[in-house]
Amino acid sequence: MGWILLAAFTLLAFISMVTGQTTIAFTLAAVTTKELKEDDEPARWNSFVWALILGGISISLLLLDALKPLQTTSIVAAFPLMIVLIMVAWSFFRIMKNEKELTYIEDGNIEVTRKIQRQVNDYVKWRRVHPINPHLNNGSV
Repeated sequence: MGWILLAAFTLLAFISMVTGQTTIAFTLAAVTTKELKEDDEPARWNSFVWALILGGISISLLLLDALKPLQTTSIVAAFPLMIVLIMVAWSFFRIMKNEKELTYIEDGNIEVTRKIQRQVNDYVKWRRVHPINPHLNNGSV
């Protein structure tokens, strides 16, 4: 039973890796193709060349035992991003704490909180006094 699970896991891991590499190669080929329209696909040879380059990089990293320095570089490069992600998480929790200040959409009706409604009303009053085009000022917004 163990051998069957190991073979199935290996097959699924291989399929996942090939799918990921194919997607990356296709994306790189699309980006490097000049004048590629929205519905067009890049040339197959271009995707194939990118797949060979990506495979060559992967194999060379394995053969040269360069994965440890690459891992260290990834950790060092990700450290500033960790600070940004902490700030994003802090902002998210702050917004969720102050959810009474947000606009909600329930059952297709927009319910605006009092604070936002006051700001909208103040803006409408200000716009009536300071119209975008003074020649069209007829009292409407």
